[in-house]
Amino acid sequence: MWPTLTLGFVTLVAAFAGCHCLLENRLVADLMKEYNKNVIPTTEDEPVITVEHSISVVKLLKFDHDELRLGTWIAMLWTDKRLKWDPSHYNNITQTHILHEQLWIPDIVTYTFDLPDNKPMMDNLRVVINNNGLVTYVPPTVTNFGCKVAEGAEEIYTCQVKLGSWVYSGEKMDISNSGGVMDLGDMIIDEDWEITNTAAVHQNSRYDCCVELFPNLVYTVELRPKHHRHHCK
Repeated sequence: MWPTLTLGFVTLVAAFAGCHCLLENRLVADLMKEYNKNVIPTTEDEPVITVEHSISVVKLLKFDHDELRLGTWIAMLWTDKRLKWDPSHYNNITQTHILHEQLWIPDIVTYTFDLPDNKPMMDNLRVVINNNGLVTYVPPTVTNFGCKVAEGAEEIYTCQVKLGSWVYSGEKMDISNSGGVMDLGDMIIDEDWEITNTAAVHQNSRYDCCVELFPNLVYTVELRPKHHRHHCK
């Protein structure tokens, strides 16, 4: 009796999983049917898309006094109303995952031209999409900062990177960091250096090319050695 019941339960679970998979296939197919990844997801009601941007530091990879390289998670959240759906039409599925190459992704790049651009450390990344159109993209990224000695503090360094859209002005896209700092909660402790302070400041900049303002974020890291040098008198 028990083997029969167990077999029946396993069969039922497998059938349910297969049904869920088929429905999610149909959901993704419906979302992608007329989707154009080259078009920014603004609407007449919301002509400006806001990208919530944040940096979580995982590891200090390299520091050579004028450049800081950090292993980070870059989180970007925005709403794409073309990706909304009614869960009741898809067996109450409220979330799905799609390869980022298939979607419109904010073109946020480094504005500090003497630094290497920040590149994701993985290919074939997927984004999380909720049924209300909220898109979450969190690529693991090597983020590069330019550094200088803090004024009046010989062994304290201030490191900065400026990030923003390459083509979209503030009339189309804004970038924000609601926390105003970088997240250090998952950072691996470094033996020689410690990050003592961070900041994320929103700016609007104008450039010679254009009359529009371009929003950007300036991330700042304060870095100091754990063991201060002792000078002989």
